[in-house]
Amino acid sequence: MSHHQLPELPRSATNTAPRALRRIIGGGLVALLLLLLPGQPAAAQGVLTDVEHWETVSYGDAITFNVRAAAPTEIAAARLIVSARHLSEPHVADVPVAPGTAVELAQTVPVDALALPPFASLEVTWEFVDTAGVLYTTRPITVLYLDNSLPWAWARQTEGEITVYTDGTDPLVASIALEIAADALGSARHALGVDGPDEVHLFVYPELPLMAQSLQSHGENVQDWVAAYAIPAYHAAFVAASPQEDLRINLERDIPHEMTHLVIASAAGGQARQFPGWFNEGLALMSAPAPDPTLQNVLLEAAKGSKLLPLEALCAPRFGGLSPQDMALAYAQSQSVMRYISSRFGAWQVQALLGEYAAGAGCEEGVRRALGVSLAQLETQWHNDLLNQAARTPQGEGSLAVWLVMWLVSVGLALLFIAPQPNRPARQRA
Repeated sequence: MSHHQLPELPRSATNTAPRALRRIIGGGLVALLLLLLPGQPAAAQGVLTDVEHWETVSYGDAITFNVRAAAPTEIAAARLIVSARHLSEPHVADVPVAPGTAVELAQTVPVDALALPPFASLEVTWEFVDTAGVLYTTRPITVLYLDNSLPWAWARQTEGEITVYTDGTDPLVASIALEIAADALGSARHALGVDGPDEVHLFVYPELPLMAQSLQSHGENVQDWVAAYAIPAYHAAFVAASPQEDLRINLERDIPHEMTHLVIASAAGGQARQFPGWFNEGLALMSAPAPDPTLQNVLLEAAKGSKLLPLEALCAPRFGGLSPQDMALAYAQSQSVMRYISSRFGAWQVQALLGEYAAGAGCEEGVRRALGVSLAQLETQWHNDLLNQAARTPQGEGSLAVWLVMWLVSVGLALLFIAPQPNRPARQRA
């Protein structure tokens, strides 16, 4: 925290005591008013003049909120209020002020105190109370919190509800990302029968280590071989893709996956973090232009060897606690289960399943209500279908080992970049 002290006006020896007494009485009133704010505002409302806001962002560390304002009477107390979608309650800080009709204040708030994800939109308001108990409130302003620690300033390109952020070196990156994101968003909305989200922020990093650094600075740990990440609360996604010949291939793999997560989260509201992992990840993987051959081989080999994971175990929202081998199988099974449900029950039942989970149903309850079968019955039906596929699919000896080694290497490389910093404890995403 930092603030500028304003010099006090000279006082004669004869009026020092009365003025000090008035300060004490006024200070007690101000303290009482601040205790009541913002739930019970002061009766009188004042008008500020010459109001100016500015923020200084140290990405991953802190934000300093600055304000300059003037009032017709002496300001005796100040308060900063920061609201955001991911916060259950606003962050409130009482800021020391040198009494006067004009003030210039600065309040530094750590990123951890605001529980900030790598991207966020904040609403900032300042409140002041003068010595007579009159309340002054600034108009709320919006502050975008985004990665400014990079060697470039983000270049933005917007079409419809989608804004793409790139390093600006190659306009083709933004145009390809916009095209893919728009198609993926439309497909996910149609498949799930929903309209949201109404805005999307897509950050395209030219290198995975730079994106990982942004996530690390906010305690995030992305245990996935895909170089992408979603922040559902702000309809935002991060992807990493070098502007080279395989740019489109990488973006077509990652962007639809994250757009599907954002559409699901938009439809689910506050229940998104409780969705079964097999439903959420299965739908996201289905959005890829082609099935992942690595996951397909892992799945078929596990089916032939009766080593599939129980579907109930995949009801967990995340697969992060699994070993790399089981994580690959969890993703593969999720995609297969959702493909089976889509084929066997149809799009309407997939939408009904989404609706049940959005309404707060548990994993088993949602399946029973939407599909009319128990989770165990669904698992048995899917197993039978999968075994029929496996019997019809020839697989060369040793092919699984090759695919799995490749997959494990990719996981290892991703985790090298994305594992949490040792000097900062990781925390769960808000």
